Amino acid sequence: MQEYSMDVKVENLNCDENGTMKLQVLFDLLMKACDHQLAKTKISGNALASKNWGWVVTQYEGKIDRLPRFGEIITIKTNDKGFNRFFCYRDFDVYDAENNLLLSLSSRWVMFDLEKRKLIPTQTELLTSQGYEALDKLPKFKRLRKQDAYISSRPYRARYDDLDLNHHVTNSHYFSWMIDMYDRDFLKKHELTSLAISFDQEVRYGDEINSLFKLENDTAYHQIFSNDHENSVCELTWKER
Repeated sequence: MQEYSMDVKVENLNCDENGTMKLQVLFDLLMKACDHQLAKTKISGNALASKNWGWVVTQYEGKIDRLPRFGEIITIKTNDKGFNRFFCYRDFDVYDAENNLLLSLSSRWVMFDLEKRKLIPTQTELLTSQGYEALDKLPKFKRLRKQDAYISSRPYRARYDDLDLNHHVTNSHYFSWMIDMYDRDFLKKHELTSLAISFDQEVRYGDEINSLFKLENDTAYHQIFSNDHENSVCELTWKER
């Protein structure tokens, strides 16, 4: 499958008060690029939905030179990196108008049965027919673990507007629950340098959520927890602006 490229103008509504693109918006745009690349294939969201299947991302990891800023034209590039029995892999790169690399992320995906609400093995014949390659050596991702203790927590509730076509909370929305844990002054003075997040169990409509947080030096540890289940674990690394 050929690499897909998409240009985006960073509008005011995409940004926080510092003029920096919000993480939730960034990951929504990454999903948009992915959707556009697959739109005319047999593994698009619509094509899989006809079988009651869907794509679910389980992990992101990568380095950030800087996030996009208000008024910029950025280019998002993405392509698949193959699959094995259980996972599919995809990379994302974001460039500014001068072709400087702003950030680079790897991701891991599964196929999901929307009716039974469980993972299914990757469909080898279907994926290879669409240009995906089976992998002998798998990309490595950081093993994320919850902390023994967090310094603060905050409750939320999964609302109807948080849901996506897979009938659970959009993964990008988790970043809103996480970023809300920081002091405003910290966010004004710091910017992200790296990100690693795993999505372990879906959050569904009406779930009562706790966003857990701990900051040690320049590394923040996050956990999204609901109904006695660990939904997501995340590590964000920061530096002073």
